Amino acid sequence: MIPKPFQRLKTLRNLNVFAVALSLAAIAATVMSRSGNAEAPLQAVVCIGAPTLVSGAMWAMLLRLPRTLSGTRVRVGWVLSIPLAALNAASAAALSTWPDAAPGKVFWWFVAGGTLGIGLWGPALFFTLVFFGLPISWGQNMAKKGLAGEERGELVVGLAALIVSAVALALMVTHGPDSAFEARSAEWLENSRLAKLTLGALSAAGMALGAAAAFVARARESARRAFVAGVSSGALPGYRVDATDEGKVLLRVYSPGGASYRVADFEEALFALDKHGEARREMT
Repeated sequence: MIPKPFQRLKTLRNLNVFAVALSLAAIAATVMSRSGNAEAPLQAVVCIGAPTLVSGAMWAMLLRLPRTLSGTRVRVGWVLSIPLAALNAASAAALSTWPDAAPGKVFWWFVAGGTLGIGLWGPALFFTLVFFGLPISWGQNMAKKGLAGEERGELVVGLAALIVSAVALALMVTHGPDSAFEARSAEWLENSRLAKLTLGALSAAGMALGAAAAFVARARESARRAFVAGVSSGALPGYRVDATDEGKVLLRVYSPGGASYRVADFEEALFALDKHGEARREMT
């Protein structure tokens, strides 16, 4: 079994998928709902935030796919970002007619949101690709250099989600529904309070998951360095670090009389290490 600090855990990637989705939902709902002027702030937040949360998670997973367009280096996930952004805008527009609109009106709002709404989802897509697409792409390229590179890439994505969520929270506090100066009914004030709580929850969750992803990335790197240092010093039996012509290699060693007493002396190469003891590639 591969030592835990060297396992490619899905937890880190999943944390960032949800961190990106939450931060996108928070910033989109805060900026685009204009809840300070909306007649139903909570409805505006939900109509924009809900489809953005789903689309954001799908988009964060799509960008991680290594598949490229035939004969090119363009990743499929980047191309699919365009129709996904249009679908997000179309869904938000259709939801805005809920719950009183007839099916025909809902359909036409869906079509208008996905086509004529390019004035909104076009800039939103550009923002998303800059603040999240580039860090995710950089992280994927870093992953080719080994576990440490992958973790550093995920750390950057987590920090990006943390920052965007923090900006959304700041905008909500300063320009949210309660910042409207004109007198409103008690019903509207309650509605705006719920809208503000929803925006705050999205922002806080995005910040929490982004911070958690950054922490896990850093902790895994530190744990792996400590493991290699322990093996090199002889403090961790059952493993050995050997120097070869191609660099250092982490080995698992089976010895008679140990846990694997029925197996003859055997050495299994696990990972190729760089000069700092970081895993470059798996050898099993």
